[in-house]
Amino acid sequence: MTAICIILSAVTYVDPTILQQLGICKGCSVMARISYPFLHASITHAIINCWCLISIVFTYDITTSTLFTAYLIAITYPINTIARISSSLDVIHIPYTSHFITPTVGLSAVCFALLAIVSFQVRDKRYFHTFVLSFIAIGFVISHVSSVCGYTIAAPNNTLHLYCYIAGLIIGFLNSPAPWQR
Repeated sequence: MTAICIILSAVTYVDPTILQQLGICKGCSVMARISYPFLHASITHAIINCWCLISIVFTYDITTSTLFTAYLIAITYPINTIARISSSLDVIHIPYTSHFITPTVGLSAVCFALLAIVSFQVRDKRYFHTFVLSFIAIGFVISHVSSVCGYTIAAPNNTLHLYCYIAGLIIGFLNSPAPWQR
């Protein structure tokens, strides 16, 4: 299963003109929601996402059910609700929140969910969470700065990564062994 996901992700490059119809965005179709983790904006994007997935899968004890759980977390991202909430933030001039119409693709959401699920297997949890959350924070900062400068970076990526990480933490906590079973 893992090998199939990796191979499909590596070979599925999407032409940017078609990307507008396939990625997850506000008001996207069910098919776009199901397929977006397997689509990539460029070959470099596919390579980095696959490298991250392979690193997580082979470093930690990732089962097929854990991988499928991370995939389910990623495709259940409530983008319409978050876009509606974030549109109210435009009143306080947070410019990157209005870009939920820009589709996003890639395995990074699955990777963030996996990182959160396995975080309970890590010895130095404080360092691990600081490291992962710093990547999420950097995404928000880059998106905000680029939006102020007039560039559009897909804002759903930032909230998607944060959502997947938080949902993965909840799933990881619920599936972690009790202290007396360790």
